[in-house]
Amino acid sequence: MALILLVLLGVFACPLATSAQESPDWTSLVEAERAFAATSIAKGTRAAFLEFLAEDSILFRPGPIPGRKWIEEHPASPTLLTWEPAFAEVAQSGDLGYTTGPWEIHPRSPQDKPTAYGHFVSVWKRQHGGAWKVVVDLGISHAAPAGSSKIPQPSNFKAGSEKARHNIRIDEERSELLAFDRELANSVSEKGSAQAYLRYLADDARLYRAKVFPVVGKREIFAILSQSAGKPTLRPDKAGISNAADLGYTYGTSRSMAPGSADAAGAASNYVHIWKRRGNRWTLVLDVESPIPQRTAAQ
Repeated sequence: MALILLVLLGVFACPLATSAQESPDWTSLVEAERAFAATSIAKGTRAAFLEFLAEDSILFRPGPIPGRKWIEEHPASPTLLTWEPAFAEVAQSGDLGYTTGPWEIHPRSPQDKPTAYGHFVSVWKRQHGGAWKVVVDLGISHAAPAGSSKIPQPSNFKAGSEKARHNIRIDEERSELLAFDRELANSVSEKGSAQAYLRYLADDARLYRAKVFPVVGKREIFAILSQSAGKPTLRPDKAGISNAADLGYTYGTSRSMAPGSADAAGAASNYVHIWKRRGNRWTLVLDVESPIPQRTAAQ
């Protein structure tokens, strides 16, 4: 099964951090994620995705494609994907949010020993009628956690710190956010990820990379990115924002090549960036990057 993302109810000893942002919209988003996870156990992972994916959802198989269509055209896996939300945020307008947490793959039931571990990132959007549906989903795999699979929570996050904005032009705001992602991409190609990200990262940002347990905090992220040589090429694709233009996401492709390598193609990954407006500037609060299998990426 491709590494996509999801979450499960009650499988991990990993309570959701409720101190970050408690509101009716936040609560309803978390309840939707938990219902999604519970449906995976009760009806199977495929059925759960068909129930909770938005009509215009995007999955990465291997690149960005219509999610519901892909699920409909592929049979259910015999394994069980379980997960649980560990952190969530929602826009002031209550129409866009994201969740993240650990996932496990079990041979048949939650009682079976897991065969794979990872973390997911799901972007949710309210539909007409008020229901939350997943619009973008991407995750990473890593080794079994040595202890708790809970991601450290930022200590300096305060909800509601930004004043509501008025006369918002959504199309212009979406274009501006995509421009920020392109600006980041240009900076990465010039300076490398570690130096380029410093200007855009929020102090409480999260970084997800394959085979590495997620980290929180600008200093910790800089340490991880500094271990990667070369200057990746990021190609932003699409962006989406909340009606309050305070929370948004972008996704695209990242391609890296080791210094001196003769492989012009390099290793490719899908990425999703979660952005939050603070003042007059977008800041990057979550970056998840998942490798595309090399054989597929070369095709």
